[in-house]
Amino acid sequence: MPKKPDTISAKDHRRINGAALRYIRSEVVKMSQDALAQAADLNPSTISRYETEEAFASYDAMYRIAAALRVPLGVITYPVFTAYATPETESVA
Repeated sequence: MPKKPDTISAKDHRRINGAALRYIRSEVVKMSQDALAQAADLNPSTISRYETEEAFASYDAMYRIAAALRVPLGVITYPVFTAYATPETESVA
């Protein structure tokens, strides 16, 4: 089992779930990347990089994206400890 870090880096708190973002944007809200970028005041290539998880987002960018999609922030981000979950911790009691 990999050793858990003693601290969580700031980047761990800024992970956008690319698949969730893409699904919410394209299937639920029916919005193009260009339209989302314009509504969130971001570059369309930045939206693409978030959807492919090639970039970390600032807190401001995450909030603007969530607001533009009209969803809670937690819908498009990973839980803080997702990277450290094990099969034992993922089960529901």
